[in-house]
Amino acid sequence: MIHRVLQRYIASPLLLGKRKFHIRAYALAVDSLRVYLAQDCLALCAGTRYRQNETANLFAHITNTAYQDLDPNFRQDKCILSWDEHDVAPILVRDGACQNASHAQQRIQQVLRDMEAITAELFRAYQTEFAVFSPIDGCFEHYGLDFMVDEKWHVYLLEVNPGPDFRQTGSRLTSIIEDLMGSTIDVAFNDGDNFDDNPQSHPRATTVGNLNLVYEKGTRGRHGSGKGINMKLS
Repeated sequence: MIHRVLQRYIASPLLLGKRKFHIRAYALAVDSLRVYLAQDCLALCAGTRYRQNETANLFAHITNTAYQDLDPNFRQDKCILSWDEHDVAPILVRDGACQNASHAQQRIQQVLRDMEAITAELFRAYQTEFAVFSPIDGCFEHYGLDFMVDEKWHVYLLEVNPGPDFRQTGSRLTSIIEDLMGSTIDVAFNDGDNFDDNPQSHPRATTVGNLNLVYEKGTRGRHGSGKGINMKLS
């Protein structure tokens, strides 16, 4: 049996330096079930400028890092960026996508909040789908989530990777993974020891290191009921 995944192509993506990109975020699923999303994310850019109608040039359209490594124009220092005010904000201002540094920072943070809302809704929807997902008490697992932003700042979930490639940071941004692992240890070894069977008596910390708690089983997620969430799955 041959399996295929059909996705709607996002024809008008937000660009960085006239190049297409997607955001790689890391999620931590703990026990059965709490889900955290790391606040340090990657903006993985194509090495070639994006032109919507030039579909033959796949290097301009496919932002997967494994494919981009084949492009002679691909450079780690130019194509692997941190989704933050240091790496991305100056480019957004220079491109005219944001008015100034403050506006860029607001946009960057709003994208993170939208990603958190989508992540919460995703795990809430799949928490009982044991054929594809099986959260287990006393265990934790990392996931790589890929998102795309269009020119109107709508956030789309592209795919979920149960075995994320931590090498995608390149050599410059390895601290993102180091912080993720440190925060994971804090959650896995310390978080569970601080609470008894009555979560109301000891409210759980919503931030551990660089991880934000976005979903906890038995709730509708840390972003409310989900009503109004801009969850655009492509």
